[in-house]
Amino acid sequence: MVEHVKAVDGVCRGPGCQVPADRCDVDHLVPWPFGPTHVSNLDALSRGCHNGKTAGVWHVERVDDDGISWTSLAGRDYITYPKDWREALRDPGSGPPGACPDPDGAPDGAPCHESGEDVGDSPARSPFDPPPPF
Repeated sequence: MVEHVKAVDGVCRGPGCQVPADRCDVDHLVPWPFGPTHVSNLDALSRGCHNGKTAGVWHVERVDDDGISWTSLAGRDYITYPKDWREALRDPGSGPPGACPDPDGAPDGAPCHESGEDVGDSPARSPFDPPPPF
């Protein structure tokens, strides 16, 4: 059950926290014995976020789509969700070099530069060419 919760969450569920879930505590959203020890009531929290929640710095509750609503003592609200493991599949920069990453832009395989020059059409560099200025 612990590995399942950490795999689904990916990182700490605290607002803005990016501690990897494998370094987090598994916490009951509704404290035990009032809440069940079940994946629907467990979340990965870094030690700092876990201590803040336990100390009452944050008020937390479950919201739609497996979200957690965090309300600070100042009254600010944040909602966190489990890691989206399919994010890399939708990354526009993950396509082949030279193809336009914008699906609404140039057609598949068309150059992305305004000049119309394809990325693959640049002349080959000679080993005797000076290095770039960076």
